[in-house]
Amino acid sequence: VGIDAATANATSLLIVACPCALALATPLAIAVSLGRAAKRRILIRDGAVFQQLASSGTVWFDKTGTLTEGRPQAQLIVGSQDALRMAALVEREFCHPISDAITGACVALGLRLDDEADEVELKPGGVTGIVRGHQVDVGNASMMQANAVELDETFEHSIQSCLDRGATPIIVAVDSVARAVLSISDRLKPDAPEMVSRVHLAGWNVGILSGDHGEIVADIGEQLGIPADRTFGDLSPEDKLSRVTIDRDSSASETVVMIGDGANDAAALAAADVGIAVRGGAEVSLQAAPVFIASGSLSSIAELIGASKRTNDLIRATFAVSLTYNAIAVALAFFGWISPLAAALLMPVSSVSVLSLTLAWPTFRDSKS
Repeated sequence: VGIDAATANATSLLIVACPCALALATPLAIAVSLGRAAKRRILIRDGAVFQQLASSGTVWFDKTGTLTEGRPQAQLIVGSQDALRMAALVEREFCHPISDAITGACVALGLRLDDEADEVELKPGGVTGIVRGHQVDVGNASMMQANAVELDETFEHSIQSCLDRGATPIIVAVDSVARAVLSISDRLKPDAPEMVSRVHLAGWNVGILSGDHGEIVADIGEQLGIPADRTFGDLSPEDKLSRVTIDRDSSASETVVMIGDGANDAAALAAADVGIAVRGGAEVSLQAAPVFIASGSLSSIAELIGASKRTNDLIRATFAVSLTYNAIAVALAFFGWISPLAAALLMPVSSVSVLSLTLAWPTFRDSKS
């Protein structure tokens, strides 16, 4: 029909076939979701988290400071206040809720913490250090056994008494001799049961990985409706790392999530497909985890999982809109039914459609969106 008509049709085709909206769909959806998450004090440094959390898998929780309030109270059950003071001198070198509880117990009793602890070291099940030339070990019964600390009948009874009350027993040994037993109690967060239920309903398996006593962890799991075979206590940081690594390697198609806040969770947080650090965590944990729940609210975890699924739905929807527009517009230009001017006017429509759909999409289902 002539070079003029052919040129006009070809020009129209080139204009409307521009895949701007197609290229815009994914980064725009992720950027908007990141911003909306930040409004809820959910800070995410890697947009790939939305894709990983959109599928099902396994969520592992630390206990202390994650499922519990992280403000434990320490009480001297048996032993001397001097042993408590020496334990506090060693523990205050660490950023952990139990360390804060032991130090707080000393302050409440008016004990002076003027001395300094030397050679302080984190060990499986507790900490060690040197105070005034004496070796001080603070930790659970497994640590005491590993350090050849003998517990007489009085200490054994005190430990069982703590467990019967749902409290964690911490033993203080000086020069390999048990000198005190402390009771550490920490309440379950009010929103923990609802959050675990919502994560279950979203198709995830839930478990607990904790360094706390096995009986305490089992009791927490029972309160939350977590199966007994998914609750693990008396774990060292290496044990947590091993459990997460095994799950990740054995189920490549499923996402493994680790949620914690303590320094002993850092390796597991880094090894998981998605690590989530909660408020109050040690700096090393926050560096290892791509997600930081700054609010400290466990409900934010369930919100994030739901938002991840809706973000992926949004990406699919914007792809469908872009492809549909391009298919129709290309067909019209191919048959010569639109001019270059009309094509230039139609070309931005797909990008505007994707932008409008993204902004209107309920990524998080509340007014903060």
